[in-house]
Amino acid sequence: MNQLTIIGNLTKDPIVREGEYGKLCFFTVAVNNKQKDKASDFFSVRTSRKQAEACEKYLSKGRSVAVRGPVHMESYGDEGNKRYTMTISAEEVEFLSSGNGQSRAKKNDGDEHNDGYTEVEDDELPFF
Repeated sequence: MNQLTIIGNLTKDPIVREGEYGKLCFFTVAVNNKQKDKASDFFSVRTSRKQAEACEKYLSKGRSVAVRGPVHMESYGDEGNKRYTMTISAEEVEFLSSGNGQSRAKKNDGDEHNDGYTEVEDDELPFF
């Protein structure tokens, strides 16, 4: 089974590109370690189509998210200098909080539709 679930914060604003089959959205999530002497882990995430549009619209640096999906190994560079990365192809991205402490309702000017995601205030989160 190839399925990974992470919860963390975006390290910078998402990058959106047009792909062959629609929009693609790329971002990196930092996941804190419970051990204080260990550094955070960083995960590359890729979304597509409708999920990419939602991520482009609602995500920004510092935003807390939960991501679930399979991990894929990708390579780049020439034969003498080949590099490998692991990327999560997100099947689900849950927006947990806003990066600046605003609730989504305030950020969306009171829009009652939240694309199927549960609104959570920063102080309601049981972690971080």
